[in-house]
Amino acid sequence: MGAELRVGRDDNRDYYVLGGAIASGGEATLFRGWAPGPGGAIPVAIKVPLPEYSSQLELLLQRWNEQVELLRTLRHPGIVAVREAFLGPPPHYKSEVPTGRQLYLVMDWVEGVPLDEWLMDHGETNHLRKVRSLAQIADVLDHVHSLRLSESEAVVHRDVKPGNILMGDGGPVLVDWGLVRGHVAGAVAPPGEGTAVCMAPEVATEGRYSPASDRFSFGCVVYFSLSGRYPAPSLDRNQLREELLGSPGLGNQYEAVDQVIQMLHPDPGQRPASCRNWLGGISRSTVMGSSEVPPAFPVDGTPTQRGGRRTRWRRGVSTAVVVLLLLLAGAGLGWRALTDRRSQSASEQSAPGLGAAGSGPASSSDRYTLVVTIA
Repeated sequence: MGAELRVGRDDNRDYYVLGGAIASGGEATLFRGWAPGPGGAIPVAIKVPLPEYSSQLELLLQRWNEQVELLRTLRHPGIVAVREAFLGPPPHYKSEVPTGRQLYLVMDWVEGVPLDEWLMDHGETNHLRKVRSLAQIADVLDHVHSLRLSESEAVVHRDVKPGNILMGDGGPVLVDWGLVRGHVAGAVAPPGEGTAVCMAPEVATEGRYSPASDRFSFGCVVYFSLSGRYPAPSLDRNQLREELLGSPGLGNQYEAVDQVIQMLHPDPGQRPASCRNWLGGISRSTVMGSSEVPPAFPVDGTPTQRGGRRTRWRRGVSTAVVVLLLLLAGAGLGWRALTDRRSQSASEQSAPGLGAAGSGPASSSDRYTLVVTIA
């Protein structure tokens, strides 16, 4: 490895071997690298800011150090481990003494492929497996959101998306914590930090990040995993439901689809509070399936209570009661008419000429009163 580029701190500038670039984002490029270890070289990931940030290295260093300290408290198999952030000489060959400064963030290497690429290679994977494969990410988000930097400050990732989820043999890992922050309730940040296709509406328009905005982004990840499309912001929840139901294999998964859509609620307070419980509910619904077509979501976005067997049973009972009352009414009229005819016949025999005026058949008003009384 003598001919490879090296990076490191000022007091050990040749410590890391810098390999080739593997990904690039809006702020930095990610390189594969190696660190010395007792059994040989250990693979690492090294993040280097883009050239346009060269005048902001001190500011970035402060942010990245905050990220390092924060991630060191987030011990979880689904979170990439971070080693250090430092300013040092620019990349150079061993034993060179370069001039200039560069910033580096070094993390453990995660062997895997991004979720969006994994899905392309696993297009035939059934929906239940796709949902269950994300269980570790759901657990990561619940774990992160449960932590507090202070009494009112929660931890928020801010950029949950398929490209930041690496699928490996040890389960999925959530990476790229470059935008991670503590969130103070009610605080507002510049809108638009993150990825637009997975961005919560309150983030896109107002810059209001929160654990609920992370959960919305995770809802977009699940929606994408099941349909191969991102939920379009221009569609309301009924349209999103129809689009998801139109995806292969989801045509009768009404309950599961409605649970997915619930995480995309425009009101952060109406989204499920636990990613783990929400994903578990989708898994159970996917196993059981559903044959009932749910009612449409109302215009204001609040889900209505589901119809179903109980509603249909009540309607059936109501119909039966009405029929029974009508039958009783008809029977009562028949009995009244028969009694009146017998009474008229008896009266005509005992007092001719008085039947019509005294005990004639029931009038139309009598029949109406009889029906109302029975009903």
